[in-house]
Amino acid sequence: MALLRKIGGGLRVLFQKTQVEREMDEELNDYLDAAMKDKMRLGMNRKEALRAARVEMGSVDAVKEGIRTVGWESTLESLRQDIRCGLRQLRRNPGFTVVAVLTLALGIGANTAVFSVVDALILRNLPVHDPSRLVGFYTVNTGGQWSGITVPQIQEINREQKVFEGVFGRRYPNHSNVEEHGVIWPINLGYITGSYYSVLGVKPAVGRLISPDDVGLSRGAPSPVAVISYDFWQRRYAGAQQAIGKTILIAGEPFTIIGVTAKGFFGEQVGFSLDVTIPITRVPGQVEKSGRAFEFEIPGCQYAVGRLRDGVSIEQAKAQLGTIWPAVRAATVPPDLNPQQRDEYLAKNLRVDPYPTNGFSYLRDQFAKPLYVLMGISCLIILIASVNLATLLLARAWARQHEMGIRIALGAGRWRLMRQQLTESLLLSISGAALGLGFASWGSRWLVGFWSHIAFNPPTVIDVSPDIRVLGFATAIAILAAILFGLAPAWYASRGAPTGALQEASYASGRNIRRFGKLLIVIEVALSIPLVTTGGLLVRSLERLRTASPGFDYHQLVVLQLESDTGNKKSLDDAYYHALVQQLSEIPSVRSVALSQMLPGSGFGGSDTVGPSGSGTGVDADSQIVSPDFFQTVRIAFVRGRDFTWEDNGQAPRVSLVSESLAKQLFPSGDPIGQRINIGTDPKRRRIEVVGVVNDARVRDIRKPSPFIVYVPFLQEAEYIGYWTNVEMLAADRPSTVLEAARQRIDSLGRQYVFYSETLEGTINTTVSNERALAFVSGFFAALALLLAGVGLFGLMSYTVSQRTRELGIRIALGARNRGVLWMILRDSLGLVLIGEVIGFPCALAATRLVAHMLLDISPYDPATLATVAGAVVTIGIVSGYFPARRATKVDPMVALRYE
Repeated sequence: MALLRKIGGGLRVLFQKTQVEREMDEELNDYLDAAMKDKMRLGMNRKEALRAARVEMGSVDAVKEGIRTVGWESTLESLRQDIRCGLRQLRRNPGFTVVAVLTLALGIGANTAVFSVVDALILRNLPVHDPSRLVGFYTVNTGGQWSGITVPQIQEINREQKVFEGVFGRRYPNHSNVEEHGVIWPINLGYITGSYYSVLGVKPAVGRLISPDDVGLSRGAPSPVAVISYDFWQRRYAGAQQAIGKTILIAGEPFTIIGVTAKGFFGEQVGFSLDVTIPITRVPGQVEKSGRAFEFEIPGCQYAVGRLRDGVSIEQAKAQLGTIWPAVRAATVPPDLNPQQRDEYLAKNLRVDPYPTNGFSYLRDQFAKPLYVLMGISCLIILIASVNLATLLLARAWARQHEMGIRIALGAGRWRLMRQQLTESLLLSISGAALGLGFASWGSRWLVGFWSHIAFNPPTVIDVSPDIRVLGFATAIAILAAILFGLAPAWYASRGAPTGALQEASYASGRNIRRFGKLLIVIEVALSIPLVTTGGLLVRSLERLRTASPGFDYHQLVVLQLESDTGNKKSLDDAYYHALVQQLSEIPSVRSVALSQMLPGSGFGGSDTVGPSGSGTGVDADSQIVSPDFFQTVRIAFVRGRDFTWEDNGQAPRVSLVSESLAKQLFPSGDPIGQRINIGTDPKRRRIEVVGVVNDARVRDIRKPSPFIVYVPFLQEAEYIGYWTNVEMLAADRPSTVLEAARQRIDSLGRQYVFYSETLEGTINTTVSNERALAFVSGFFAALALLLAGVGLFGLMSYTVSQRTRELGIRIALGARNRGVLWMILRDSLGLVLIGEVIGFPCALAATRLVAHMLLDISPYDPATLATVAGAVVTIGIVSGYFPARRATKVDPMVALRYE
């Protein structure tokens, strides 16, 4: 009750201030009247008694202030006063306020933008119920290599296990299309078992989700049903309830939409949305079977996932699954295996691992390290911005020294002054953070935009909308920055002696501030050097990447990736590929057409061990599957030998072409033409004849040095080319003009559809989006760091000149030349920069090791980059010091002698 009364009294003071003040005046007057009457009873007259009572009580205002400070509400009141005073000070200096807020907005916004992407891609948990209870398992062969898991194995495990609430399997989403009323939408299609949504704890937004009955494993009769994502529902149907029950064609087969997943659910692969899910037993184009044969015809899953029961640990789950695995393995042997395949199947083991709470992500694997580098760079930016503002605030502290002396003389405590100064710093920081959040929102979307159209993948979906973690991070950065740049100026502002301040004897204090300001400038320059060096290396690396010759000519090339409906894959025979090339070759302005499994320069492809037959040795080499005329189309020159022909098909003897460097490695003392090589471990790739040698080229990845490459004919790799077909077309004029004509020709054949189309130059630019993002952002931050260092140095030198005005006037009056005065100021500026460089460059050389793996054809200790950085920083020092130095030469001696 006492606590409640205290809180109530404090609230009354805050919200009924006029009435409380009136009551306080009445109580003080009553006290004064009673004291006066006591004095009069002792023999004093009324006038003497009133005077004695007032002397005894003291200042009425002091008494009232003492009463106010007793309650907790006084702290809030003093904070309100500090805020009002801080706002007044900021309004009085609009130029400084604008510069400070913009500086902080850039620093805090940059940190928050990068953190938003880190949060969305790396830190956030999956949008499912309690992801920490999920466990993943899959099979591995005798060599420890992943080999997935079959649906029969998942079913058998689910029947025998007692540690999971439920188990599901899922295949990674593949590219497909949805057709409705003649309109085709590309989608990410997922195949799932019946307990997928129930195990993950995902609820429907509308309708219902796929269940075990829809999958129909027990009866061998799956239902043609589909569940769409909330995002796809909004894009395609504008959130209309009538979407439920509609029939859509997936890869040409009808499915009925039965539900929409909850908002925010995208699947388990961060970065790519699972647009549509269908039962894993209802694969379009698959011939339906019944009974046990039906189960074994179901495509396998990449992994299975179980949700642990309450009280069950992952160690207990591993133990039980290890116990039942031999029986599961024996009970699920496919009936059509030969003895060797059966032995290999029975040798597979089960691997059980905790399922990552943040899910799997190809984007995370590719971009996590660059994001951490950007995070480090943005942290340096906020440090540099804080040091910069600390320098400017020190100058303001000296300018306000007289004001602070008066405050101290009137009784203000030093902590009270420090608190008031820190409140001003916090107001600046909060204003910068508020503006920075807008910058962060744009910046995070811009970063994600670099990855939104990765070649061969659907659009990237990363939710970078701010959550509580992002807002908390921005708040923490704002508070930390306020402390970093506000503490030292607040301490200096509150430590002055009132007598000296009132007498304006501030030269010694100004000298101390100059010394500390110089230290801050040295720190700022030293922090800038690693950032500018790293940015310079990444920019130069990107320039090298753009200008380096990949060994082929990607100009005037159009590329397409063709996908196949599942039911059409078996009909993609030699005749179809002949017809495809012929149709595309007849397009006006198309000079040459070729097919391949992987687009040149895309960063994708396979590798194998290649060695001379019978030698038992080999080297790792890229393996590329290409058609005749591929080298003519992408303009890779022949060294010797012949090209592939359409007669090099599945019935002809196996042949290959090798790159020049691989030919020299495998056959250093002989002619490679006619020699036999082995590729990988596939028995079909034994004793392959080498029929030609071509120039080295970065066919797989233009970011890497030309590797060893072996090329094999397109028609001799039927087991690989059925997955997708890539087309390269050499155009005679503008490449973009042939895209629509090519799409129409491909559609007319009715076997495949264009999933991805672009000029090869555009594809390569997309492939190096990571490098472009890093170079652009780091280059921007490097320029910002130089600008901040220049502003800080300019502010310090301007303050130095104004504080030394009397000294400079005396020097000029005694005959000092303008050139000498100019050099004296410039010398101070250059000295600070050079000291900062001496400290910063060793740090920069250490920091460049962190980005060494991201550099192409350039050393992390590149002399040209280091020299450029050193020159740029010195230039900033000269420019920042010149204008204050020039102002110093124009000091009027008579005015300067009267300055103080």
